[in-house]
Amino acid sequence: MGNIAQRQGGLAFGIFKSIVLRIIEYYMEIKDYIDQRIHQQINWFERESKRNRHCYHTTKVLLTVTAAITPALASFIKDSTTVQIMVGIVSSLTAILANINGIFNFKDKYITFEMQLNTSRAKSSSMKPYRANTKTMNIAAIYS
Repeated sequence: MGNIAQRQGGLAFGIFKSIVLRIIEYYMEIKDYIDQRIHQQINWFERESKRNRHCYHTTKVLLTVTAAITPALASFIKDSTTVQIMVGIVSSLTAILANINGIFNFKDKYITFEMQLNTSRAKSSSMKPYRANTKTMNIAAIYS
């Protein structure tokens, strides 16, 4: 009789063990998905922030240089048509760079992406997995 009780106890333990293992696997799948998704977002925001910051600084430097060169070149204009053409080209380039910077809003974009990047990093470090009502779909994580 003791042998039957041991087998039934072992069977119950085996069922319990398999249920616990399935719960752990499910939790790990959710955690892996969240980690992967959040890290994808972080990488994207980081890449876009760097790209827009680089474009902003490049256009601002070129804009400053061309704006500074224009009066210097204009002071050399006497009878030289070559210098007049160069002043026209540099002035046009200055106007084009100013408009490119205004149209694409590189500064605003890189600041926005940087803020989103910091928010995503904070969410990544404060994730708390939980399970919702059993009748509804299981929710992966909530951000505090």
